Amino acid sequence: PQDASQAVRVRQNCKLRDYTKAITACGKQGKWQEAIHMLSSLQSKGLTPNVYSYTAAMTACQRACQSDACLKLLQDMQNHAIMPDTVAYTAAITACSKGNKWMEAEALLQQMRNKGVSPNAATYNALICGCQANGRWAEALHLIGTMRQEHVSAGGPLVYSAAMSTCQKEGKWQEALHLFWQMQEDGIRPDRVSYR
Repeated sequence: PQDASQAVRVRQNCKLRDYTKAITACGKQGKWQEAIHMLSSLQSKGLTPNVYSYTAAMTACQRACQSDACLKLLQDMQNHAIMPDTVAYTAAITACSKGNKWMEAEALLQQMRNKGVSPNAATYNALICGCQANGRWAEALHLIGTMRQEHVSAGGPLVYSAAMSTCQKEGKWQEALHLFWQMQEDGIRPDRVSYR
């Protein structure tokens, strides 16, 4: 009996992984509504969605700039007692940043911290891109400072370049130059984008 129930769990995990891969594929093709439909059909197939299947659907929404749908999935995940991870929060923050929902993106960062989920370089990059879209150069600088204080590795020039671009667009060339030197101080080599 124990071997039989273990075999059933293994089969269910394989099916769930296959569904998650299919949800991811929908997202890559811009079919966010189909991704959500596949996620919602899991329970009718006897499967329980997990953080990975929810995140795949959220990423599909984020790629299609569907911030409201992405935020709804984040809420559904929490309503089903599934703890969002860094990737899930980053998908929601990115969707909000793309959708010019700066306040929601900022609130999600605070929510994620309150729940003990640590932001990563992708999270900060999404927030800084939101700053760039909304002309919030001071917030971009603050986010870079927070990232450094929390010892989050930028992993490359992308985060710094986005913050420098934000400063540049707002005519804050001294701040952009300071970020340029700070980036190199942190051991990150500038790329072509950094010099623009």
